[in-house]
Amino acid sequence: MTSSLENAERPLSVIDWLANLKQQGQISALDFHFAKSFASSEQADVLMVAAALVSNELQAGHVCIDMPSLAKRCEQLGACPLTGATDSEFWKVQLSASNALMQPPLSSGAKPLVLQYGRLYLYRYWHYEQQLADYFGENSLTSDYCLEKIQLYAEQLFNPDWQMLLKAKAAYSAEQMAWYAQQFLDLNDANLLNNAEFIAQLAAIEQESELQSLLGTIANASKINWQKLAALQACYQPRLVISGGPGTGKTTTVTRLLALLQTLQLDAGKAALNIQLVAPTGKAAARLSESIIGAKQQLNASEAAIATIPEQASTIHRLLGVIPGRAEFRHHADNPLSLDMLVVDEASMIDMPLMVKLLAAMPSQARIILLGDKDQLASVEAGAVLGDLCAFIEQGYSPNLLNNLQASSGFDLSAWRAEQPLAIADKLCLLRKSYRFDAHSGIGLLAAAVNQGHVKNSLALLESQRADLPYQALTQDSYKDLLEQCALAYQPYLEALQQGQPMEQVFAKFHQFQLLVALRNGDLGVNGLNQRIEKRLNQQGFITLPKAADSLWYAGRPVMIEQNDHEQQLYNGDIGICAQDESGQLMVAFESANGLRWLLPSRLPAHQSVYAMTVHKSQGSEFKQVCMLLPPSAQALVNRELLYTAITRAKSRFSLYADAESVSAACRNKTQRRSGLAERLANA
Repeated sequence: MTSSLENAERPLSVIDWLANLKQQGQISALDFHFAKSFASSEQADVLMVAAALVSNELQAGHVCIDMPSLAKRCEQLGACPLTGATDSEFWKVQLSASNALMQPPLSSGAKPLVLQYGRLYLYRYWHYEQQLADYFGENSLTSDYCLEKIQLYAEQLFNPDWQMLLKAKAAYSAEQMAWYAQQFLDLNDANLLNNAEFIAQLAAIEQESELQSLLGTIANASKINWQKLAALQACYQPRLVISGGPGTGKTTTVTRLLALLQTLQLDAGKAALNIQLVAPTGKAAARLSESIIGAKQQLNASEAAIATIPEQASTIHRLLGVIPGRAEFRHHADNPLSLDMLVVDEASMIDMPLMVKLLAAMPSQARIILLGDKDQLASVEAGAVLGDLCAFIEQGYSPNLLNNLQASSGFDLSAWRAEQPLAIADKLCLLRKSYRFDAHSGIGLLAAAVNQGHVKNSLALLESQRADLPYQALTQDSYKDLLEQCALAYQPYLEALQQGQPMEQVFAKFHQFQLLVALRNGDLGVNGLNQRIEKRLNQQGFITLPKAADSLWYAGRPVMIEQNDHEQQLYNGDIGICAQDESGQLMVAFESANGLRWLLPSRLPAHQSVYAMTVHKSQGSEFKQVCMLLPPSAQALVNRELLYTAITRAKSRFSLYADAESVSAACRNKTQRRSGLAERLANA
């Protein structure tokens, strides 16, 4: 009989070690069972540990794991039975020698694990990455349009509207007009704002020709208009990624781009392109629709071309066609979408599997435009596709594309000629100028400082207490102030509801303000803050909480959907407001492209109150005012993308409650999701 002492001294097996990790929540049951599938393989122990850890990486958004990270994870988890597991060289040698792995290009044929570029993948994610590299690494430069026509219609769409500028002059003071003119014409001369002679000349102008003469002599014609360049690039490049920060005019650019392409189509006697608009969430789709409608009203194009630009966007899932209970979509490579062009907004939110499925469903000759901010938070699920693609956004253009762009724009692009052209670089354009924030905007300056990781500049901006950038250190007293500020900010929509104003106006007032947080639970998270704000609004008489313990519903309760429900046409991120219908029944109203939709509370999928929402959930939205609570860095992993995304949700005012150390940590911590996509694209 084996003694208990002998049992205690027996070395822990890899299976037992992994089982302990599963019990502790360090790895999932799926990770554990995947690892056990290698138990009968040669080098079973090595493969089981590697399989469990690469599978577990998906939860952190990584699509693979490299050798140093494998070693580091084993060290962090501790007590790994494999001798040498905390050394990256051990993993390099052991895995490279394994016949159980697929190791392209030396071996082919699908195997559960793939080793390439010093990274270990699950086969499915290796294949996803390869498909993306093939799609964007392909040389797809082409043009069906005459250079002279491209130049003519681009000038028409992007040249200044002098009449509009003259009308604006009537509404502004001369000093305001100097700033407006500088932004409008994208002028280099910052001294215009302090040039008394120029301001006096501007004030005296009454005719459009005089305005054009004055400003036209100042404008630097050789300065690159990146919005115009993106539109021209789309004429030659059917697969295009346009990235830009807040206020750079991504939607304005794509609307003019669509007008340019449709004008060229119609001018050539061809049928208008069948264009579809999509976004990852219903909320983002609604905002895209609203932005396109607004931008169309400013177009200097023919009525026929404008009429061919769609206004209604859908979600990606709705476009692809969800099959209830299945992971596949109705549209795929063997049943492609019926369209000529697809515009995808908020592309940073799209994870790798969904992006691959979307691209697979594209007709081979169709055009695609991806819009997004490469510096925002990456998708919740695995991958950072937009960020990986945009790794080459400063690389410059191939001679072929560059010559076409120079000829059709008149811009001097010599500085953007690539020494070693990459196919992916020809598919990228960065909008570099923000039209939302002037040079004195605290929000714009803070977003830039955080995005660049400048700790001192970020803290100095916050401590300067600019009007659009109120800041308080997070203390017990400031936490109470935060609750008061939020309750005050939410009162207008509740007053509108009590006064019986139309629900459209109630929603408009609700969307003026949003509290953003990093955590879901606790006093500093969504759940705790929602409860406290509800309590204060109830005490102030703006809502009446139900007395029944089992009821959560009351007039004015805002809710966010957390789970897609295709039958109800409700999607993760959709926001509704509870209100009484004409019969006094409590219903939940949702905004949609076709007007309001009313549903019984009992018919909603998973949801929660949304006085506070996580920064992740705020992507695809903008609010006039944003308030953010950033938790102490010891309580949550704060990072640059989180803070930057929160700041750029605000249009006119961003309030921050945070410790200085937490702000510093956020600026320092840049998220790096492991993948090999950039390396594949570089080698394409």
